[in-house]
Order: sequence, then C-alpha cells, then structure tokens
Amino acid sequence: MTINYYELSKRSLLIRFSIRNPVVVNLLAATVLVVGIFSLVQLPREVMPAVELNWVYVITSWPGGSSEEIERLITVPLEEEIASTNRISSISSTSLEGRSVISVKFDAVPEDEFRPLLQELTSNVNRVTDLPNAADDPTIVNFTTEDFLPAIQVVIAGAEVPELRLQEITRELRLEIKKLPGIKGAKIPGRRDPEVWVEVNQEKMRSAGVSLSRVAAALKAKNVGFPLGAVSSGGEEYTLRLVDQFTDVEDVKQTVVAGDRYSGFLRVGDIADVQPHLRRRETSMRFNGQPALSMLITKTRGSSSLTVIDSVKAMTERFSEGLPEDEKVTFSFVGDTSRQINGILSVLQSNALVGMFFVILTL
Repeated sequence: MTINYYELSKRSLLIRFSIRNPVVVNLLAATVLVVGIFSLVQLPREVMPAVELNWVYVITSWPGGSSEEIERLITVPLEEEIASTNRISSISSTSLEGRSVISVKFDAVPEDEFRPLLQELTSNVNRVTDLPNAADDPTIVNFTTEDFLPAIQVVIAGAEVPELRLQEITRELRLEIKKLPGIKGAKIPGRRDPEVWVEVNQEKMRSAGVSLSRVAAALKAKNVGFPLGAVSSGGEEYTLRLVDQFTDVEDVKQTVVAGDRYSGFLRVGDIADVQPHLRRRETSMRFNGQPALSMLITKTRGSSSLTVIDSVKAMTERFSEGLPEDEKVTFSFVGDTSRQINGILSVLQSNALVGMFFVILTL
C-alpha cells in the first residue's frame, strides 16, 4: 500500500506531523498518560467541595474576666480595628464572662477575592496589642460548608449499659478521635450534662434542727466561682477570681450545713441522699431499638475524607476492643461519605480505562 503524504498534508497537518515524528508523538502520549495518572492520584476525593461562607468569628478568651471587662478591654478595641476591613457586611459581638465572640460577615464575593479580605482582617486583628496580659491571643475561625457537613457519624448504642456509662464511653472515644490528624471537630448532639441530685430526708433534717433553706444556702455558698475584679501593679493588670466549686459527688456530701469543731459538723451527706444524675432529657436517640448517642465528625480543610474516615473507623475498632467484655456496646457508622466517594471514583476509573482502550485500538 502506498501512502500519499501530499493528500494527507492537505487533509491534516497534524496527521503528517505524527507520521513523520513517531518518537515525539509517543513521548507526548506517554506524558499525557503520566500526567493523567498523577492527576487521578492527587484528585481531591470529596462528595462536595468546600464552599466559603464569607463568615468569620474572632474569639478571644480571658479566664476570670467579667463580661463588662471583656467588652471594654477586648471586644471594643477589636471591633474598632475590624471595622476598617474592606467589604464587611455586618459585625456583631457577644461579651461573656471569660470570652469575647465577634461575628464578621463579608459581602458575597468569590473565593479568590475573599482570601485577601481574610488576610486583611487577620492583619487588623493583630494590630491590637493592648489586650490584657492574661487574655489569650484572638483566634480567627473561618467557616466553610465542611464545618456543617460531617464526614462520618459514629453511633454508640447499648441497651444494657446505663446512660451515665454510655456517656462516659462516648466522651472517652471523642477524646481519642480528636487526637487523629485531619479531625476538626467531634460533636455529641443531644448529650445530657451531668448534675447532682440532693434528696433531703425530712425526718433527719427536723431531728438536726435545720431547714431546707439552710441546706440550700450551704450548698450555694460552697459552690461559687466569680471574678473579684482587677488589680494594677507595676504597669501590669491582674485579674482576681474566687473559685470554690464542687468537683464530684463527695464534695457535695461533705458540705457543712451547721455545727462547729467542738459540737461536731452536720454535713449534707448526713441528712440527704446525694446521687449523680443527668439533666432533663430534651432529645432522645435510639439505634436499632437501643438507646444510643451519636458523634458528628468534621474534618479540617484540605484533608482527605477517605483518610479521615479510615482513621476514625480504625480508632473506633481499637477503642471497642479495649472495653470490658461484659459491656455490650455497639459502634456503628452512619452517613459514611467514603462509600459515595469510592463509587464515584470507581465510575471515573472505569470510564478512563474504557477510553484508553478505544484510543489504543484506533492507533
């Protein structure tokens, strides 16, 4: 068969070049293949991309500071500097005891425009250098959709395990998971905080000659924690705080209601039954018919969902193996986005292989 290069050149310059330079064409094909494989490996594996919300929190902690001091010495100076940042839509703040929270909402701008604005905000916050010495440095939290969409949800269930123990297990697992790389948060929605119930025996109380209000006043006076103000010395300002709070049930039992060291002390535990409990239930969760708690795991920006999910599963399995055998607790995973991601990647790889097959077939 005779190849008419003249006719081919009229039809396509690319075909003529490819025939005359097979080595160059093969090198280009190999380069495209290598770049494609590299891109596939480096491809972000996410169900949904991170979307900027243009919404930032500036959080500053000052242990022991009153809300008035927090507002005057932290919130107001920060707000004045933040207000000079461009493209800000609104600023709102909350000054609490020991913490200042400033919410900054930017205009709806693309991500490439929002990044410089965030850097400008950070620079403005860093210009505030006269904060109290005991205060922590301001923390700037930039929210994206990844902060609200968990990568995976861990469900801890146990029909034969007391709720207090189930909460303790969940908190211990949460501490272990938060140590993993790529983990941003591990929230336990619907968790009931612990509290202590003091059930006073009426007969014992009357025999001791004390009233219920006396018992309540003794408990209130023992469980205190509030700032006493600030003291200036040598150009430095120091915050004073009185802390005398209960740490466990035994502290409550040992609270003195009446008496002295000569006649003896009457303690709460002498006239009341003191037991640990949980706060009133507002929400209830069950999994496969069993009482359960859930943990929502979110990841840091830029970390791989597949890596984070695999590490959470591995940590949960190791944690479950360390529990006593008589504690019938099950650990399940809900909302596992790795299944969707792996399914999408499988389709992508199949299409790539089919396309490569037909390309080779036509050569």
